[in-house]
Amino acid sequence: TPTGYPSFNAPDALADALANMGLDVALTSNNHLYDKGFSGMKRTLQVLRKAGIATAGTRLPWEKNYTMVDVKGLKVAIVSYTYETPCVDGRTTINSAIISEEAEDLINSFAYETLDEDLKNVESTIKQAREAGSDIVVCYYHWGEEYQRSPNRWQHYIAEKTVNMGADIIFASHPHVLQKVEMLTQQGTGIEVPVFYSM
Repeated sequence: TPTGYPSFNAPDALADALANMGLDVALTSNNHLYDKGFSGMKRTLQVLRKAGIATAGTRLPWEKNYTMVDVKGLKVAIVSYTYETPCVDGRTTINSAIISEEAEDLINSFAYETLDEDLKNVESTIKQAREAGSDIVVCYYHWGEEYQRSPNRWQHYIAEKTVNMGADIIFASHPHVLQKVEMLTQQGTGIEVPVFYSM
C-alpha cells in the first residue's frame, strides 16, 4: 500500500511511468531504502527492473555492486552509495532503522565513523568497473544535510577522495536544495572532474 512520510512506499505504476518518460537507471541507495524492510528493498529492485529500469546502490545477492549501461556505444558504470546513521549496539542503521545482516552486504553505504575504511570499498567498486571495461565511471552519493545550501566538510572530503579514485563525474543529492557545482582536479592526471554536490 502506498504510504508517505516518514516511511515511503510508492505505487508500482510509478516505475512504468518513469520508464515511459525515458528514465534508464534508478539509484536506490538513499536514506529511505529500508523504509519497508528487506523485503521492500528487494521488491523495489524487482519492480524497477520489470519496468526496464537498471538499478545501482542496492542489489540482489548474486549481483555486482555497480551497474553498467551502454550509452551510444560507451560503457558507463554507475557506482551509488548512501550515508549510514550511527550504529546501534554495533549494528548498521540507515535512517535509524537497523539493517538485517542479510541485507547489510547488499547495500552500498558508508559511515562517517569509519569513513576512510568505507571509502576503500568505493575505490574497489570503481576499480572493478574499470576492469570490466567501463569508459566512464559515474559516482552518486546520497549525503549532506537537509536544506543546507552549501556542502559540508564531509561532502568536500568524500568528493576529493573519489575524484582521486578515478571517478569521471560525481552527482549527489539528499539536501533537498541545490548546492554548488565544482570542478576538482585529479592528482597525477590533471583531469578535471565535475562534482554536483546536491541536485
